[in-house]
Amino acid sequence: MSTAAVPPPEGRGESHGLIDAITHLCGSLGRHVHALSSLAGVEAKEAAGVYLRVAIAVAAGLLLGLFAYLLLLLSIAFLLALLGVSWLWITLGLGLLHVGGVAACYVFIRGQVSKPVFATTQEELRKDFASLKSFRL
Repeated sequence: MSTAAVPPPEGRGESHGLIDAITHLCGSLGRHVHALSSLAGVEAKEAAGVYLRVAIAVAAGLLLGLFAYLLLLLSIAFLLALLGVSWLWITLGLGLLHVGGVAACYVFIRGQVSKPVFATTQEELRKDFASLKSFRL
């Protein structure tokens, strides 16, 4: 019984020509693109979490701003109407407290938005481009 030439499994043995080299290159390129897209997917989930927290903080900031506006207006109106009744100062204090809440939300949002998104993917792409620039045949 004669044994036919069986091609070696992928990754073993020598390549048998240009077609095998191109096939191997396409396979490697496909695996590389798949790995990059998987990394981008993971970072997209992380970015979605960050922007969800930012959206919640923006909504809370808007709500607190509305309360601060209403309380400050009521405080000014009652202060002008009654001049010196102590519970009005409580209303004014609550208004200022809500303004402080708005300021805290603003600081939180600025901190969240300033973080870079997809940093790991960007770093991998920089490495890929650097290696392609230094690639010689």
